[in-house]
Amino acid sequence: MQQQTSSHKLYVLVDSSLSRSQQAVQACHAVIEFALKYGPEWKHQSLVILRMKNADEIDEWYLELNTTYKDKCRSVAFFETHWDDRLTAIAVHGGDELFTDIPLL
Repeated sequence: MQQQTSSHKLYVLVDSSLSRSQQAVQACHAVIEFALKYGPEWKHQSLVILRMKNADEIDEWYLELNTTYKDKCRSVAFFETHWDDRLTAIAVHGGDELFTDIPLL
């Protein structure tokens, strides 16, 4: 079971190789999935949208979040069915120190 976190931020990692409008929609999808899964436990305070360079970088983060950091954060990935179930965004609560060097969207 994943640890509870005291962070007040929900980070959304988005593939920036998508168009701006697609980035916005994919980020929203990830936040909705996170809220559906953790809604009763998670209280929204702050949303931070971060830019991933491309599909490879977001895939690497997905792997790291589900292996190395799985006890530090709660995360939900969004896979876009219209693009062959491609990973486009990840919503992450906790692990504030992990995201300090990633640029904002």
